[in-house]
Amino acid sequence: MKKLIFLTLLVFLVTSEDEQVSYEGHQVVRLKIVNDSQREIVNQLVAKHRLDVWSEYLNDIRLPPELKDIFTQAGIEHTIHIKDLQHIIDEVHAENLKASASDDFFSAYRKTSEVMNWINGLKTKYPSLITTSEIGKTVQGQSIVAVHLQSSKGSSTKPRIVYNSCQHAREWITVTTVTYILNFLVTGYGTNDTITGLVDAIDWTFIPIVNVDGYDYTWNGNRLWRKNRNKNKGNNCYGVDTNRNWPYKWNTGGSSNDPCSDEYHGPTPGSEPENTALANYVKNTPRVTGYIDFHSYSQLWMCPWGYSSSLPPNYDKINKLMGPIVDAIRGTHGVRYQKGSIANTIYVASGSSADYTYSIGIDYSFAVELRDTGNYGFVLPTSQIKPQAEEIVAAVLVMANAIKNQN
Repeated sequence: MKKLIFLTLLVFLVTSEDEQVSYEGHQVVRLKIVNDSQREIVNQLVAKHRLDVWSEYLNDIRLPPELKDIFTQAGIEHTIHIKDLQHIIDEVHAENLKASASDDFFSAYRKTSEVMNWINGLKTKYPSLITTSEIGKTVQGQSIVAVHLQSSKGSSTKPRIVYNSCQHAREWITVTTVTYILNFLVTGYGTNDTITGLVDAIDWTFIPIVNVDGYDYTWNGNRLWRKNRNKNKGNNCYGVDTNRNWPYKWNTGGSSNDPCSDEYHGPTPGSEPENTALANYVKNTPRVTGYIDFHSYSQLWMCPWGYSSSLPPNYDKINKLMGPIVDAIRGTHGVRYQKGSIANTIYVASGSSADYTYSIGIDYSFAVELRDTGNYGFVLPTSQIKPQAEEIVAAVLVMANAIKNQN
């Protein structure tokens, strides 16, 4: 009988893990924090109730129904930015389902299998330009696929630029943006002189889905899941924030020791296979000169340091490039991005990708927060997929031209 009860409980736990999480009645509020004392109160409430901070830069926090009055009771002024989160999720899901029937890959958000099928189709269509490789496996044993774009022309010692997205699973817009950049460069090669010149001068690597397990879970279980899917020891909580787990200035601030927190940094630096695979690829690949880790949301273009408010040694050089980059974004659809170092622009975040890549000698290491500024947050409508991608294409072309010219 005890064994039967245990097995029944086990099945329940597994089933519960696979069920779709509902956010009915959840709100996203924007706080107006006026002093350090209020900031400390907010930090204490976030830690105590394990609140989901959507954007520390914008002071956006998701509140479940039972905690909807928590900031009112604490005397923190705020506005309701999203009144019914599940309604927004359902609305975007419905429009995505309709748009996904289109032959246009970029009309909708795509599941992992669709992204991989699209990449394989691109490789078949452009065999002289596109190759793929597995750079590692996830916690659950899935392949982390890198797509390599390189022409046979140009120098044998070309610089390389690496783009990755979806370290944080719920940030779907990053996947469509990175694949759009890849498509733009591939289809423009041989037909557009500027693109042809860049592809001949630079090798490129795209890793569209770093956190494959987490991304799949956002489709099949919890749309707002952030971390990977590692089962943490000693508790019932899943996941490590892989962008707090990189082996440089790990656990020096801006991350959490709580395994149930969305910003849990893991038990040791580099403990997670997803970011370790990416770190090893970047470190062991010759001539990586540029790196971008794409995230959402808040519309920010940022450089190191994240672990400290101090500026990197060549900040003036980096900032000189960030100016034209954000200008190019604004010149596309009028959208404004803020620029600066991570810690001074958004918050202190140790163990991050951009800090690590900068520390191994990649001066142009950036962390980018894509659209929007909180109207939809992580649940961006499909109508914004292409405009978002188009403005980032303009930005990465500025960066690529700078790297081409200095080489």
